Amino acid sequence: MVNQINKPIAVEPKIEKAVIAWGRGETKLIDVLREEGKVWTDFLSPKNSLSTCTQEYYDGMKLVMAKMLGQEELYLEDKTNNEPRNRLVSKCTSKLKDMRRLLKPKAEKGDPRSDLELLMSDLDKAQKRLMENEEMFTHHDQVVIAMEELFNTIERSA
Repeated sequence: MVNQINKPIAVEPKIEKAVIAWGRGETKLIDVLREEGKVWTDFLSPKNSLSTCTQEYYDGMKLVMAKMLGQEELYLEDKTNNEPRNRLVSKCTSKLKDMRRLLKPKAEKGDPRSDLELLMSDLDKAQKRLMENEEMFTHHDQVVIAMEELFNTIERSA
């Protein structure tokens, strides 16, 4: 396959095949991308400073997306005043965004909290609920004082 100026596409054949199959719901794309060592920044526009993608590869991936959508001919048309092609290009970049989401690592979890930290967090939530609901207990003032004493006792023993 060639791009608009008849240069070979830089996209790996295995990835191209997997992307097209993914578009048809026939394969789990993330497995192929990981096997090929791809990371989410490999599909980010080269205009973005985080991108590890060349313009040639990015253009090639948009063409593969157009092929996946069954609209390769439209994609290869002249882009001047071609609104249907512009909408197709927008769909292709949206599909690239979907691919990036597949590969982008989830936010890392914070360090695990100790049992004491978890207890204090739970007590803090209980105290806030207590302050918002004075009707919860008949002797609200005594409960508030008991909570404060509990906090003080825990802090002294920690």
